[in-house]
Amino acid sequence: MENRELYERMLSGTMYNDLSVELVQRREQVVFLTNDYNSTYGEPKEVREALLRKFVERHWENVHFEPNFRCEFGFNITIGNNFFANFDCIMLDGNLITIGDNVLLGPRVGLYTANHALDAGNALWEVAMHVRL
Repeated sequence: MENRELYERMLSGTMYNDLSVELVQRREQVVFLTNDYNSTYGEPKEVREALLRKFVERHWENVHFEPNFRCEFGFNITIGNNFFANFDCIMLDGNLITIGDNVLLGPRVGLYTANHALDAGNALWEVAMHVRL
């Protein structure tokens, strides 16, 4: 991520502008990348994992998402070995999402790091906290 100050705010648990140009553009890119990944269902795992590497920050061996996987940015997600997510997994990674080894997620599991401001004056801002599994 280019805007270091914005990224540091995201990871620090302080409020940040979720509608900054850079974050909106990244979300748009990741929609297309997750579409590509989801369309490879049934392809060899090497093909699918190569696509996953284009948008998920770090993952190891035997990582599999059933369709449809969605994430917000991807650059805050780390996945360990032997990971399986059943259908319709969503990861909103405004902060770090760290998943260890040998983790299985059921259908429609969502991991959400962010919460929107409760004050109407800060409606465009949100805060995010680290999620660890």
